[in-house]
Formats: sequence, structure tokens, C-alpha cells
Amino acid sequence: MNNQELIVTDNIIDELQIEEKNILFITGADSYEAFHIHHGINELWRDKNWKHIRVQGEPTVSLVDEIVQDLLFVDIVIGLGGGSVLDTAKAVSAVFVDKGSIKDYLPGIGDKTPSGKRVKLWLCPTTAGTGAESTNNAVIADFEEGYKKSIRHDGLIADKVIIDRTLNAKAPRNITSSSGMDAFVQLLEAYFSHKEDDKLRILIEEAIIDFIKYFPVVLKDGEDLQGRFKVSLSAYASGIAITKLGIGVVHGIAGPLGGLTKINHGIICARLIYPALKAMHLKALETNNSVFLERYNKLCSLLGKDLLEVIDLLNIVINIPKWDTYEISDEIKEKVYYEGINRESLITLSEEEVLAIF
Repeated sequence: MNNQELIVTDNIIDELQIEEKNILFITGADSYEAFHIHHGINELWRDKNWKHIRVQGEPTVSLVDEIVQDLLFVDIVIGLGGGSVLDTAKAVSAVFVDKGSIKDYLPGIGDKTPSGKRVKLWLCPTTAGTGAESTNNAVIADFEEGYKKSIRHDGLIADKVIIDRTLNAKAPRNITSSSGMDAFVQLLEAYFSHKEDDKLRILIEEAIIDFIKYFPVVLKDGEDLQGRFKVSLSAYASGIAITKLGIGVVHGIAGPLGGLTKINHGIICARLIYPALKAMHLKALETNNSVFLERYNKLCSLLGKDLLEVIDLLNIVINIPKWDTYEISDEIKEKVYYEGINRESLITLSEEEVLAIF
């Protein structure tokens, strides 16, 4: 589906043999030591010139710019962590070559287009979710300005992805649940895209079935390596899916809403997919949208249950905070809505229908 090399392992140290001399290594703020691989990394790269950056929270304009400005030489960027770490690595690898501020390359904010050139890039996901390791974009926030935007180019697709099942098993339950639901929503939105790709849609169906089967397993037992492996592959597939087919209204809402409120992206996805899909299904029935209904019914058949019921049960298992926990004013809702909010969805919801979702 893309040009990435995908490696699945139970010992990531074995896969981090690097020819390049100058390495930028980006990890989570606290997770790196918890993985107990730092001694192995120190020994493996003892003859290298490598710099370690720890990322706390979501990548921001100021964070990416600060990292790039402090770099003199880098031959390869390696990101090891969740979606925020991987997006940071992607953005840094590109802006180091293109120069300037990451803000210059964000659509609707800057006036430059990414060239697609970057330094060598390896990504190592550790949350069995988000699918950031296989996408062609990096989501960057500016919470002071109140936005989240994506730098996007096929050149941002990493050269290599390394999935270590044992590291995925160390992800806390709250991270597993929120990042996993992000990937699940990406699969659903790509599946109900107006873009056509029959072969990829079959892959999405398989990924959705595996996710539904194994996601509750890893929520119950985070160290179930088979479950982690299956959910990781579903997340990887979700990244490929949205790169090829695009996303829908939930992610259309999640970007601006997250920038304005700082609500966790995965929580937004988990809480909005049910009302969004319900609204689309109802409109498909009203308008006799046969393509949407055919795909919806096929998923229900494959799952052996109504899709909306499956989503509702997932949210119960996850126990993500209820939506009314967050105070979202009408003013924020009005700022969230924009003309392209439906993105690549088969069903276009009106402004009134979109605002009713959240």
C-alpha cells in the first residue's frame, strides 16, 4: 500500500542498528525509561553522535521550531512513542530540510508548501493506536492561537516502521483506550469515504474486525501480546486508510475542537463517532444513499451485530468520560464549524446536523 518497510519484533534493540552517524531520537517524556531499553540504546549507539529529545503532550509550533533551531546536523530522525511523538518526529524531519517555522507550512496559517524532502525517518509506535506511523501528515497545535493543523505531504511517510509488541504492552490503559479509538474512527471514516479503492476497503474490513475482537482484550490485559499485535496492525492499517481515502466529520470536528479546548483527541473521536455515524446513517436512509447503506450493512453482517450497537458497547467498555463532562460553549461550536468539515465523507451533514453531534 505504500513504500514503508514494516518490521514487527519483540526486541526493538535488534532493529535499531543504524549506519548514519548523526541521530535525533525523540521519545515520550516519561515512557522511555519505563521501557527499560535505555541501557541497550546507550551501548548500541556508543559511537554515534545522537541527541535525545523528550516530548511532553501534543506537538506544538513552538516545540517543533525549538527542536529544529537547536539542530546542527542530523542524518536520521527516530521517533519512539505515541502519536504525538511520531508527529513531532515527522514534522522535525521535514522542517529541518525545508527550513523556516513549521507554522509556514500549516494550511490556512502559513503560505508555504512542504517540498516532501526530509532526512531519513524511522517510526516506532508504542501505543497500539493512532496509526501516525503510516500516515502522510503530522498534526501540530498552537493552543495560544487556538488551532490544530496538519502539515501534509506523501514525503512524510516514514522509511521504516518498527512495531515492538512488548513496548506496546507497557502502554497505560487510558492511553490504549484513547489512541485505539482514534485508529478505530480513522478506519470507519476511511471506509465511508466517497473515494474508491475496493482492495483497500477489504483491508479496512479486516482491520475493523480484528480491532473489535482484540481491543477489549488489551483493555482487560495490557500484556496480551497477540492482542497488542492485532490492534497495532489495525492502527497501522488505519494510517494507510486515511492517507489514501481521507477522513470524515469526526476528525473534521476533532482538530479545531482540540485546539480550542485541549480535550484529548482520542476522547473526542470516541465520544463523537456514535452520534456522527447515527446522523449519517439516518440521512443515508432518508436520501437512499445506496453506497453508504451497502457498506454499513456489510459491516453489520461481518460483525454479526449492528455497527452502532458495537460502537456503543465499546464506549461502555472503555469508560471514557461522558461528553457532558466537558463544557463546550455555543461560541466554541461556532468556531469549530467550517465549510470543509465533512471532509471526504460519503454523507454530507448540514451545519445544523454537525453542531447537533456535539
